[in-house]
Amino acid sequence: MRVEAVHRHRGQGHNCQVGVSVHLACDRASAAIDWRLFVPASWDPASPEADAVKVARRTRCGIPGQVGHAEKWQLALDMIDETRSWGVDVPPVVADAGYGDAAAFRLGLEERDLPYVVGISGRHTAHPVDAHPVQPVHAGTGRPPKMQYPEPAQTVKGLVIVAGKASARPVSWREGSRPGKGRNGVKRMYSRFVALRVRPAGRGVRRAVDDPELPER
Repeated sequence: MRVEAVHRHRGQGHNCQVGVSVHLACDRASAAIDWRLFVPASWDPASPEADAVKVARRTRCGIPGQVGHAEKWQLALDMIDETRSWGVDVPPVVADAGYGDAAAFRLGLEERDLPYVVGISGRHTAHPVDAHPVQPVHAGTGRPPKMQYPEPAQTVKGLVIVAGKASARPVSWREGSRPGKGRNGVKRMYSRFVALRVRPAGRGVRRAVDDPELPER
């Protein structure tokens, strides 16, 4: 199952309608099975960020009165729940960093016991998998300090760099469109990837985990 945002542009500039869609996909085809209209907070009269000028345009744009603002990742989770309610088996969920960057989206998939592969930005932080929290020395006054990791979390980009080029493996995932020496006369699309076990340490993850040891991912 693939989650994506579709922008339908009208005219010049950045004016567009944004729809969040859920697709059932295989190696050679993809079909949208659910859609939601994304409404920015400034267009939602119930939002503290509402803009009167933009709210007034809702009728002209044909936005139903019951449609308000919700984050794109929340719309995606709602559609996944709806899809499952239809009896559709949800295979691994695939989404880009627009969704993967939201810890709440990843946690929502985990709460539903759904496997997923999502993009994230390199700025996100994590601890190496072999890092473990320790109990700081108690000074003897006040409450004992909570267990914490002895070293600060690193960016995932930094962890990949530390792993080094020797850890990278070439992976080809499909045929492209340019002429080449592939089986069908076109180039294969491939890149180098590093697979690392880490302990994500973002604020959203920390808030959701009761144990001082962060889970492996």
